[in-house]
Amino acid sequence: MQIDEIVSKLKNEIYKVLDGQFYLNDGTKVTYNPCIDPKYKGCFYCSVIDKNGIKQKTIIIDLNSGKQVGWKINIKKKFNTDMNKKTLVIGASTKKDRFSNMAIKLLRNNGIEVVAIGNKSGEVLDVQIVTDKINFDNIHTVTLYLNASNQEQYIDYIIGLNPKRIIFNPGTENEKLKNIAKQKNIETVENCTLVMLNSGLYWS
Repeated sequence: MQIDEIVSKLKNEIYKVLDGQFYLNDGTKVTYNPCIDPKYKGCFYCSVIDKNGIKQKTIIIDLNSGKQVGWKINIKKKFNTDMNKKTLVIGASTKKDRFSNMAIKLLRNNGIEVVAIGNKSGEVLDVQIVTDKINFDNIHTVTLYLNASNQEQYIDYIIGLNPKRIIFNPGTENEKLKNIAKQKNIETVENCTLVMLNSGLYWS
């Protein structure tokens, strides 16, 4: 693996944007974003996809030393399916300043499988944002980034997925959906997904 070239290009790219992608001279694609593990403060996750489209292990790069200092742990292998808590993000956006965008990245950085629906298709890290109400399997958590009025078209869809939990992020509180969910024995939480992930509450 071309660590020196990755480090060189990464140093140039992070001055433009803290998370993004670039290509090596041989066509290898590298997607990068900051590490959230305190052990690797100031380091970056680099997900490498070779020119044949084969995804390699995600490496951790320390820009200060210019070296690879570790591998990203796949939490899906570390925990069981319920601990993975496959999450559907509704109201997803490719815009980096949107909380839904930040949530997708933090969920993936924690090894959680993510699917996403938005009003425009796109991609955040390795997550495809779709516009259709797809019947996703095994959704544990639905986290909302739409206000109550915009949730109306999704109420039957969300309940039909039979998730174990719905998270109402700040500004998305909806008594109608909350009451329907409780009738179906679906847990409802009014909290911030980012805060829950960073505090460990997401797995409680």
